Amino acid sequence: MSNMTTVQVELTDQELLVETLKAMGYSPEVHEEAQSITGYGGRAYKKANVIVKKNQMSGAYADVGFEKTKTGFNVHIDNSDTTKFGLNKLKRNYGESKVMKVINGTNKYTVKSRKVDAKNQIRIRATVNY
Repeated sequence: MSNMTTVQVELTDQELLVETLKAMGYSPEVHEEAQSITGYGGRAYKKANVIVKKNQMSGAYADVGFEKTKTGFNVHIDNSDTTKFGLNKLKRNYGESKVMKVINGTNKYTVKSRKVDAKNQIRIRATVNY
């Protein structure tokens, strides 16, 4: 049985979110006014501003929706789809993109190395330019 859940995540930049989803191979829909996402069995579920349709994920039960809030986004996702969608990968890649946006947006830092450790965490080493 399918079960939709809402996950609070540290996603605050819609442009960066959409870029990260595209880099993961998705074609997200972006809506200024939130639209209903489709849950299990075709039922309308919560509303979201950024939507990845279920047909973009092999065997998915429902769309994945990102709802704008005052502090960022909530993710509406079927519990059975979190691995198919790659929610942890999204959070990791978004975090890396956010750090790189800061580093590349200024001449204050230079990236020295980027490694993925045994726990699949990304480690970026940067130095301060004087």
